[in-house]
Amino acid sequence: MTQELLDGLVATVQAIDSDLAARLTRLAPVTASVVSVRLLALLTVLSAELSKALPSGRVEVRLASADSLELVFIERETQAVVPAGDEGELARLTLRLPQGLKEQAEAASEASGMSLNAWVVSQLSEAVGRRARNVGRQLRGYGKA
Repeated sequence: MTQELLDGLVATVQAIDSDLAARLTRLAPVTASVVSVRLLALLTVLSAELSKALPSGRVEVRLASADSLELVFIERETQAVVPAGDEGELARLTLRLPQGLKEQAEAASEASGMSLNAWVVSQLSEAVGRRARNVGRQLRGYGKA
């Protein structure tokens, strides 16, 4: 993505001044990382603005690789059904578990269309005899600029 942008810039400058285009070609590899970071920052700001306009979720821009971005729509999570007798306040829990188990849990949550957090809440609620409803889904896709 960044390389395509810089190549387009060099081609444009070439039409005006071939000497300047040659200098720009030598500078392009040095500036590529700076341009990538600036583009990512710009797209992040734009995704935040887009997220404000969405009633049911938010958009995140993630760097998937050096050449592509991952655009992720994250549906706003609703709170799990709180059984009678619970105050309904959320608590934070730090969980340490084997990497393999974590990967299995991530795969199971993705297969069920839930975030990992929502899936864990659902499984814990079920394990202790309570039923939590579906607390969210994620849609993923790739975009190229």
